[in-house]
Amino acid sequence: MAAIEPIPAPPAPAVPATPAEPAEPAATPSISISEPEPVAAVPEDLPEPAILLPEEQTTATPYNGSVSKVPSSKFGRLLHYGGLAASLGWGMASEAVSSRRPPQGDSSTPPQRRSLLMSEANLERLVSKLGKMRGAALKLGQFMSIQDTKQLPPQLEAILQRVQNSANYMPEWQTERVLRDTLGDDWRSHFSEFDLRPFAAASIGQVHRAKLSPSSPLARNTDKYPNLTDLAVKVQFPGVRESIASDLGTLRWLLVASAALPRGLYLDNTLRVMGRELEDECDYEREAECGTKMREFVEKSRDPGLREAFAVPRVVDELSGKMVLTTELMHGRPLKDVLTLGQDKRDWIGQRILQLCMHELFEFRLMQTDPNWSNFLYNQSTGKLELIDFGATREYTPEFMDVYGNLLDAAIEQDREAAIRYSNELGYFTGQESEASLSCSPAMINAHLDSLFALATPFRPSSPSPFPFGTLGPPITAQIRSQIPVMLRERLTPPPEETYSLNRKLSGAFLLCERLASHVPVRDMYERARNR
Repeated sequence: MAAIEPIPAPPAPAVPATPAEPAEPAATPSISISEPEPVAAVPEDLPEPAILLPEEQTTATPYNGSVSKVPSSKFGRLLHYGGLAASLGWGMASEAVSSRRPPQGDSSTPPQRRSLLMSEANLERLVSKLGKMRGAALKLGQFMSIQDTKQLPPQLEAILQRVQNSANYMPEWQTERVLRDTLGDDWRSHFSEFDLRPFAAASIGQVHRAKLSPSSPLARNTDKYPNLTDLAVKVQFPGVRESIASDLGTLRWLLVASAALPRGLYLDNTLRVMGRELEDECDYEREAECGTKMREFVEKSRDPGLREAFAVPRVVDELSGKMVLTTELMHGRPLKDVLTLGQDKRDWIGQRILQLCMHELFEFRLMQTDPNWSNFLYNQSTGKLELIDFGATREYTPEFMDVYGNLLDAAIEQDREAAIRYSNELGYFTGQESEASLSCSPAMINAHLDSLFALATPFRPSSPSPFPFGTLGPPITAQIRSQIPVMLRERLTPPPEETYSLNRKLSGAFLLCERLASHVPVRDMYERARNR
């Protein structure tokens, strides 16, 4: 699941009797979308961190969501999108009429140059509807918000940010229905407490606090679940998984028809990649397996520093299923809430994040690829970083990692010939962009190599060590982003599927270190992880 935003937690309500859900129309066939290959994305600047909150405070920044039923059938969701399109069209027509005669002395942009879609009224319509739909609609906002938003109209950027902060959550009866369908009619017997108001919500689900009942058989299974009390129960929005294709098809039509996105953003690529990510993130059984693997890898890592620095929540298999995922509740604070820590602690956090990246690549070959730093929690009491949310986890083959490691070595050495050879081997190029035919696409090769060499800067022996992220010349992430327009324009073949998520994670880790102004001995860490 994508990064989640906290909701203030009031006292736990009593569990009410479950009312009948209103009948929904029958589902209709999915709307298909075109399937070009994805284009690599680099995370844009993340939100500025807030001041570190006291340890006893259990919620972060206020969450603006409200209760609304999730439309769960394809036809029902299509009706909602159709209503949105109609209301946007009406809003555009009204704006055009009201803008025809601007007041005397008005120096604002003329109507012919102003986006009628982005009127204040239409902004409110978009935020309200996308927040209620969740799923692909909300994922679009989250996905686009980590792209190079300098290419987006300011009004659209505002929409995406507001949608992320205002996703609605399910009414209690709908939440209970999912829990009952997944865990059985006696689901409540496993919990001594269960807060039906979620403390966090995102594009495909919401998270609830709960306590394991002492009378539950799980509480007595101390070999498997020692000291298990506080739980985080993630509940998936119904209908989201089944409606991915139809949602994306409708969103594509809406965005193209309204001209909401500028040219050059490769909407089809974005939607295709987003759909693939949504399918993985909707598979809670897969996420449970990935979380369990990551926990085992960290605990058994050959690097004792990694074992001491990180904690991964234990999955409660008996209280998990296709639409419910239950884990230990982690008590740390999201890194985005950390600002006032001293330089030593910020250095330590940056070092541990990049240390984990190196071991994910070269030891585990398993990487949690979501670059949002809300997936990392810092626990002041234990002094550990806590890892959550493994829906975007990917595995890599030894063969791929061998070649990728060779490519990174070539980039570190700034060996142009070797970098082109390994890039071709991975599938970055078709061969027509090779050095022998630079006249075909020299800009593509140069942009590709410039971005690789920028990424490798902290790894070079000639770079300062520890490397001062964010304080030595232009930020690395900014250097990489500057090459994206050229690569989008000149690329003859899509980047390798594996490198899309991998490069996004590395860029996100660098961005985190830049925001923390961490000093990290990157070269030493890389050599230890690569040569073990």
